[in-house]
Amino acid sequence: MQVTGEDGTPVKLEQPESGVYSFEMPESPVAVSARFDRQKYPVRIAGDLTGGSLSVPAGDGAFYRDTVTVTVQPGEGMRLTAGSLQVRLDDGGTLMPDAAQDGSYTFVMPAQGVTLQAAFKQIPDHTVAASAAGSGSVECLTPGVMDGAEARIRLQPDEGSTAGSITVNGQPWPVSAEGDTLVIPNVTADLKVEVTFVGSDTMLHTVTFAAAEGGTAFPATQKVADGGVAVLLPAPNAGYAVERVFTGDRNAEKNETNGSCLLRDVTQDMEVQATFAKTMYAVQATPGEHGTITAAPDKAGLGDEVTITVRPEVGYHFRDGSLQVTAGDTQQSVNAIKAGESYTFRMPAQEVTVTGVFDKNAEPKAEPKPDPMP
Repeated sequence: MQVTGEDGTPVKLEQPESGVYSFEMPESPVAVSARFDRQKYPVRIAGDLTGGSLSVPAGDGAFYRDTVTVTVQPGEGMRLTAGSLQVRLDDGGTLMPDAAQDGSYTFVMPAQGVTLQAAFKQIPDHTVAASAAGSGSVECLTPGVMDGAEARIRLQPDEGSTAGSITVNGQPWPVSAEGDTLVIPNVTADLKVEVTFVGSDTMLHTVTFAAAEGGTAFPATQKVADGGVAVLLPAPNAGYAVERVFTGDRNAEKNETNGSCLLRDVTQDMEVQATFAKTMYAVQATPGEHGTITAAPDKAGLGDEVTITVRPEVGYHFRDGSLQVTAGDTQQSVNAIKAGESYTFRMPAQEVTVTGVFDKNAEPKAEPKPDPMP
């Protein structure tokens, strides 16, 4: 800004802190002129972003009413959470950017500083699609899940109706008698879930599972339409395997597709039982050089006690602390019953290898000869 007299002489301007300019009027007309520059406002990126990043070509800021492009760069296996990209104004307001293309967004710069904020989440490994037939509907609560996670679907029967049967990828699935949410654990593939609802005129039977040693099963209680299929998902404890699933003298059919057990043509309430057997793992005792190492028993189940006996050859002894019982990359704890002879350990849920070292006994020292008589 400048003030010029009629003869071209500059007139002195005063500028107090308020931003108001003043000058002393001369005895002739003056010309007042000014030049206005566009103000740049800061464009900041929030420092707490995880799972991806944002970038803007505006660098440290942008001018009022400029179009600012925001490039979204998710990390590996991540994607931008829908609706999470926001332009937060310094005065507390929020702008929602417009989607452009190639993963970029745009917004018009306001007359104040802004901070860009976004959230990222993992891309699901598997999709879940659910449909309903009969008098009811379903809501897929987890349309995408990570490998090994659980899928959840809300069952919404009409009044007087209930879920009568469920299939997952074409295979029968249990209709739990508890709650209104279908839970499918440990998802390892895309799922297509179909639920059939039946009316109150359909006879339903209650099938319960009796707890057993070495494992359990899902569900504890289920409802099965008359003539339908009871489905049980056995869950053996670590170190155990399913031996038999049955009711009375009737064995369940093993479904090799998903590992479930099926009892078809259910016409009455029933209790289903299961037996679980310990899995036996080999104890590989490696023969030692200059001695033997034996294990008893040579196969054992999780938690069983195994005794290791070491026998050195004549002239050798077992090196103290050299006995190692290895399961994969893990050393098992060993208890010495009689050091150099016998040891014990508890069997883990996998095969083990037993090794040890035999050392040669030290040669006896020769007795010094007596001095000859003088």
